[in-house]
Amino acid sequence: MTDPFSDARSGFITAEDFQGRLLLVAVTGFEANRESTMNPGKTFDTIIADVTVLDGPITEMFDHIPMKIEGQYLSGSGLVPQLKGKVGKVHPSNQILGRMTQRPARVTGFKPANVLAEPTDADKVTARAYLATLNPFE
Repeated sequence: MTDPFSDARSGFITAEDFQGRLLLVAVTGFEANRESTMNPGKTFDTIIADVTVLDGPITEMFDHIPMKIEGQYLSGSGLVPQLKGKVGKVHPSNQILGRMTQRPARVTGFKPANVLAEPTDADKVTARAYLATLNPFE
C-alpha cells in the first residue's frame, strides 16, 4: 500500500528560494509597519500575494512546477515598491510576471535588493501556456 502522507517542508519559502525563477504574482494584500521578529523594535512593509512558480528545478521548497503558493509574504526595498501599486486591484492585470533577481544595494553595507526583472518574450510564452491550462470557472 502506498503511504498517503507527505512530509512538511523544513522551513518557509523566502525570496532567496525564488531567485532565478519565473514568477506570476497576484497581489492580495499589504501590511504596513509589520513588526520584525529578527530585529525587535524595527518594522517593515509587506506584500501578501499568491505566487505561482512557473519554472526551475524541483526542490524541497518546490515539489512540483508549476506550483502556486497562496498567501506568500514578500518584503524588501525592491519588491514592495514594485508590487504595492497592485494592492486592491481586481483585474487580470493584477498579475505581475517577472523573474526574481537581485539589484545591487544602493547603500554600502546593505544586502542586494530582490526585484522582479521584466519578463522576456519566452517568459511570456511560458506564462500564457500556464494560464491556458487553468479552469476559468475555479
